[in-house]
Amino acid sequence: MGFPLGQLSGSYYSIPADCQGMAILKHGKNKAGAWEYIRSRLSMSAQSKLSSELPVIQKALTRSAESVLDADAMKKLDGLLEGTRSAAAYADKPLRDIIMSEGEAFLAGSQTAENAAVRIQSRAGIYLSEQYG
Repeated sequence: MGFPLGQLSGSYYSIPADCQGMAILKHGKNKAGAWEYIRSRLSMSAQSKLSSELPVIQKALTRSAESVLDADAMKKLDGLLEGTRSAAAYADKPLRDIIMSEGEAFLAGSQTAENAAVRIQSRAGIYLSEQYG
């Protein structure tokens, strides 16, 4: 995964909303235009307007989270972000769907963060037990 830093080499940027990604082919004809589009999707302005996805720019994520979370929840979010270094992208779709559905319910205001976490743990535990014994 990456973002252009001046070179026009291939890189990748994921769009969680529709589970697709953007890539620039090594032999693409309009790499500069493709990078410009990716830059526009990663701009502070675009990231600040996301409604059902989490921004990938930490400043935009923090602003968004501060509008709905109290200080305790913000501290937990910061700890989670600091403690997460990498994740397999879409390695287990049913598990991802569990996390997304409960996370969306939290973001919609129909459940608390604590309740969402409990439901994710419960549903994921059942799913994993069924799949892996």
